[in-house]
Amino acid sequence: MLKMILNLCNLNYKKWLLPILYLFSIAVLFVTLTPGFLPCYYKNVSIEVIDGATRLIRDYGPLHLLYYIYLLLYFSFMLVVIIYSAVTKKITSTLHTTFLLCAVLCGIVIWFAEQFLPRRFEFLTASYVISELFILLLYGILQEYGIRGENGSIIIASTSKKAEEYLSGTIQSDDTALFSEKDIEHILSFDEILKQITEREKEVLEKLLANKQRKEIADELFITENTIKKHTKSIFAKFDVTNRLELYIKLKKYLRK
Repeated sequence: MLKMILNLCNLNYKKWLLPILYLFSIAVLFVTLTPGFLPCYYKNVSIEVIDGATRLIRDYGPLHLLYYIYLLLYFSFMLVVIIYSAVTKKITSTLHTTFLLCAVLCGIVIWFAEQFLPRRFEFLTASYVISELFILLLYGILQEYGIRGENGSIIIASTSKKAEEYLSGTIQSDDTALFSEKDIEHILSFDEILKQITEREKEVLEKLLANKQRKEIADELFITENTIKKHTKSIFAKFDVTNRLELYIKLKKYLRK
């Protein structure tokens, strides 16, 4: 999760950082696997079931303190990374920052709830699922609308109007499309583009440049949304981009030719 946050915050980090973090995590993992062999992490563990709810009864050992240090370091590191990235404008979207903070804070809150509140089931496993859902939701938003700016920051453009603001001065369009029909016709006239894509992909690309949504494209081409998704993925791969706006940025250069 920390690695994902580092990447989503556009932070450059030393190559030796990840191996050290992996080794630290593996060491903690091996310590947590000692119950039944050594009494260093748990002196004793048992399971009780009350009204269908399963609960662990734990008698902590001396090395269990390592777990608290591990969590404290990782949670602190994640929060520092997010706050630093927001302050230094590595991430420029409030939505982006909010989702990342929610993902981390959700894990912290659930961990404290598990430690200090009376409970009849294990909260901690739920925190992992919830945190990953936040990250996946953010990733989906960035894939659909995010672009990497010239300074390396991620820009959220949830509407074509916001995208136009970013591209101002390079693309003239109305409120509903990033490219005019004439722009699209001009872009699709280049052989170097047409040689990379199939005839069906050309039709999909034309709709993408008109900033139409997947369902709208599927309806107009009389094919399924899943087929549009496959064609879109293929187009992104052929132009070496990961989302629509990166595609727009890459193809806008043809307007100058």
